Order: sequence, then C-alpha cells, then structure tokens
Amino acid sequence: MVCLAGVSLTAGAQKMPTENLNKTQARFYEGCLLLRDGAVTQSESRLGEAIDLLDESMDNADRIVLKTLNISFDGVQADTVSMTNHVYFTSDYAQYLYDKIDTPYIEKASVLRDIQKSDCAIHQLAVKAHGTVECRASMNDTCQVFVMAEPGGTLKLTVKDDGNGEIYEGTPYEEGAVSYVEWIQSPNPDTSKKGGSQKRTLLRIENTSSNDISFIIASN
Repeated sequence: MVCLAGVSLTAGAQKMPTENLNKTQARFYEGCLLLRDGAVTQSESRLGEAIDLLDESMDNADRIVLKTLNISFDGVQADTVSMTNHVYFTSDYAQYLYDKIDTPYIEKASVLRDIQKSDCAIHQLAVKAHGTVECRASMNDTCQVFVMAEPGGTLKLTVKDDGNGEIYEGTPYEEGAVSYVEWIQSPNPDTSKKGGSQKRTLLRIENTSSNDISFIIASN
C-alpha cells in the first residue's frame, strides 16, 4: 500500500466552489477529496463515500483524456514519473484502500467511452518534485478545469488561451493541493492548418512541493 506517514490534511482548508461545475465534474471532485482524506486517515466511512461518488461520476466520465482533449506533451520536457506507489484518483483505488490490501496496487485498464457523451474528461499523471508538465487541449465555450494533488502535494495550474494569448492563473484551494481555472475559450486563430482546431489551450501544471506526486486533471 502507499505509505502516507507524516502526511496531514488541515481541517477548515479553503474549499473550491463547485456550483459552476456540471454534476459529474462536481461529484468527481467531492469523491477525490474524500479519497485524499481517507488515504491519510484510513477512514472507512470516507473511503466508502469516495467509492460511491467516484463510481457514479466515472460512469459519466471519459478516462481517455488523451483522445478526448487531444493532449500532447510539448513546450518544456514533461517531468513525469511512474504512478507506482502514488495515489490513483479512481473508485478502484479507493476500494483497494478500503479493503486494506497489502500488495502493490495495479491499475485496471481504462475503458474507452463515447467521448460525445462524456460530461467530464479526466487524466492522471505523476510528476517529479518541482517538475512541470505542459499539455495542449481542445476546449470550447465556457471551460472549467481543476487539478488535484495526492496527499502531501501542492501544485499550480496556468492556462494559456492560444486564440487570444490570454493567460489565466489557477486559484488555489485546499492549501495548494487544488488549483482551478474557469474561462471562456476564444475562437481558434487558425483552423486552416491540419489539427489547427485541435490545439487551442495550453495547460501548465507545476509541482510546487518537494516530493514526487500524482495528480488528476478534470475538465468539463
């Protein structure tokens, strides 16, 4: 199991407002928070709630975000590391913690879903201490993206709209473990080039902590 000794979550940390998120994204966010807390406290009640919320929301989410958001890593070298021994933000992982299984967690294969019906696109990575990952995503209209780090981690999210060059800094919540950005995506400046309409937003995630961490990206 993942060792989270010495990690603590402060009660009363500033909560991210979820009223602007769609139902699937909001319930996924709440499930992730419960999983973070349950992973540290080993609370069966919190892990049980996390299992239910993540199960429900992930039925309506597309886990293949590389296809859904057409993400490609570029800009800076992606400082990704293996997810081994890190927290997975999934119902399967919450169940693994709930059952107190004492063998290493192995993620089950993601199931490709109909991306046209997806209410929430999710993808998880692990990044080295003080490392950075940049990715490009196809976004439309009003966009809402949050990133959440595993217990003990903090991060920063920055979004650049390629349509107008605007840069949006994420608002930190949960003592820096969560960062959230909402914006209205501008029209693509050049859709004539192949793939021009596919890469309109740059997401930059920085690990501001001194440890390698896993994190989840969730977009509407």
